[in-house]
Amino acid sequence: MGTHSEQNAASHITRIMKEPFTAYVTIFPCNDCTNNLLAYRSFSRLVFKSFYDEREIEGPLERFFQRGVKVCRLNLSPERLIDIVFNEPDAKITVWDSEQRERIKGYLDKTIFSQPTH
Repeated sequence: MGTHSEQNAASHITRIMKEPFTAYVTIFPCNDCTNNLLAYRSFSRLVFKSFYDEREIEGPLERFFQRGVKVCRLNLSPERLIDIVFNEPDAKITVWDSEQRERIKGYLDKTIFSQPTH
């Protein structure tokens, strides 16, 4: 029997950190993981990318809200990534230097904005 990532991460982080922590997960937690996360008083925020089954989020979501846990869905769509990389002045992304960013902008201008409209 395996451990879900939320349980594993929370059990390790609370050993070294007494302040509120954020759990970053790929998939919204199941009922059991929700209960396990809520057992940690220092758990204050959940950031997730997608739902495993949208029909099963109502109960966990309500329990998070009742405890005052902030729940955020991460948007990593191509449009949002481009917006972060090129338009967020405080973004701390150091993947590309300024010359590479300009080349990427030029490429995007050519490929996205020069598409024929139908």
